[in-house]
Amino acid sequence: MPAAEERASSISEFLRSRLNAGMWQDISVVEETGSTNNDLREAALAGTLPCAIRMALRQTAGRGSRGRSWQAPAGGLWISFLLPAPADA
Repeated sequence: MPAAEERASSISEFLRSRLNAGMWQDISVVEETGSTNNDLREAALAGTLPCAIRMALRQTAGRGSRGRSWQAPAGGLWISFLLPAPADA
């Protein structure tokens, strides 16, 4: 297993052991993704994940304010959370 993939797996296992497992349906850490926000947005639109955490060691197509794009180099940890909307929203 490559070092980055092993690191992603280790981080994922660590978080699963410490977070409320009943709340989070999916906790995933990947070596690289375009955007953790886009990954979770697609899952939400498909209706597959009510509560999820998506992390990446590197992002290649992040989006900032005012539509600015950016890349996140290896060495960081980029994270997004997906939570259900309040019932009155």
